[in-house]
Amino acid sequence: LCKLSEELDKKPGDALHEVQTSTAKITKMRAAYLRAATYSAIHAATDQAEKGNIVAAYFAAKETQVLAQLQQETVKTQIESATTSVYLKGRVDEFLSIMEQAQESVTNGCLLTNGGYIAERTHTTQLDGQECKLSLSEIKAKQSKSNILSAKGYAKLKHEADRGNAYQHSGGASCKLTMAHNTAGFMQAAASKNDFTMAAGYVKIPKDNASPIGGTKLDALTDVTGQVHQPWISAWQAYKSRKGSEDAAYKNETDDLDKRNCLIRVIREGYAITEDSDNSKTKAVIAGLFGSTAASKWDDAVKDIYNTPIQGSTAKQKKKKT
Repeated sequence: LCKLSEELDKKPGDALHEVQTSTAKITKMRAAYLRAATYSAIHAATDQAEKGNIVAAYFAAKETQVLAQLQQETVKTQIESATTSVYLKGRVDEFLSIMEQAQESVTNGCLLTNGGYIAERTHTTQLDGQECKLSLSEIKAKQSKSNILSAKGYAKLKHEADRGNAYQHSGGASCKLTMAHNTAGFMQAAASKNDFTMAAGYVKIPKDNASPIGGTKLDALTDVTGQVHQPWISAWQAYKSRKGSEDAAYKNETDDLDKRNCLIRVIREGYAITEDSDNSKTKAVIAGLFGSTAASKWDDAVKDIYNTPIQGSTAKQKKKKT
């Protein structure tokens, strides 16, 4: 649980990283458009200008497409992942904090080591050597790895019922916070009416002192709602549904030119091609502009645009002499 808490703590930083990276790609699209437009101005009234105009229009269209993706998908899904992760972390942290504080002696408490001793703070942010600060970090834009939370669920969390007093000791050494019974637990006159859970539905607390505590199985989740462990499901759903900077919308098309959807739209709009079911008219225009429809021809055109020097008089007004 401590490892999961630290992992969830990094999700806001993941979200910020993806939004910033996505925005940077939009900036590059804008720069490519401006460069191509300038190239066209340099070669005004030539075939090169016509080719430059199409390249500029393509990058302008991609910029519009990517900006829509950022606004409609990327930001929304990244925020959902960050907020549901932070909410789950808060529920888990509260459980761990209460368990850590409930201690009677060096060997009797609610959070013990495998050796049977109280789990102690070995460092301000560590619990018995494991990072477990139980608080939120400052948000920093940085991509992190997920070792527990995955597209399937939560790996490495115990989900079997207690066996041989591995989780809950018997007799006088028991943690009454994890038993909803009046004899061995925290109820006063009778057992709880129902079993219940802690840690957002993960830790199962029995009402019967003869029943063991356990953990909900979370390693293979399904898209259901209304579950007692819903915070876990919600964080998992948001995590696997994220849209980020590596989505197709943020990448340039790499197929042959007559198969690039965005370029085809630009060509048809620019040359008023309305009927072209077999794509022949569009292919002819592309071949006329770039020499052929081969993907390499686009790379050659972009290279030519970027290798063309921009004179001062093209990019800016001449300075007045004084």
